[in-house]
Amino acid sequence: MIKYIETDEYKQIYCPDFHDGRIQKVFLKKIQQEIYVCEECESLWFTLEGIFLERGDFFTGFLKDKGQITKDGFDDWNSILEYRDFVTFDEIKEIVDKHKIKVVVLE
Repeated sequence: MIKYIETDEYKQIYCPDFHDGRIQKVFLKKIQQEIYVCEECESLWFTLEGIFLERGDFFTGFLKDKGQITKDGFDDWNSILEYRDFVTFDEIKEIVDKHKIKVVVLE
């Protein structure tokens, strides 16, 4: 479990693995599932609570394993997924409180 989570002035949550990008909601169209992906390192989680409790999986590897993309990488991303909003602090506040995770506000 992580000890702290970073957020910015817009209350967007940053990746707990490498702290280099915001976590974005991504909807996988073919399997009708929403997942959470770091915009920079491509760490992925299947639940909001998983962001705090689990080490992120690798987004592109997951898509390949599920047959969502080919190994050639020439896929039509718009047919595979839909990028949605970034995860905000309001969405994870209960999880932060439950696990007593420190919140660091970036300047």
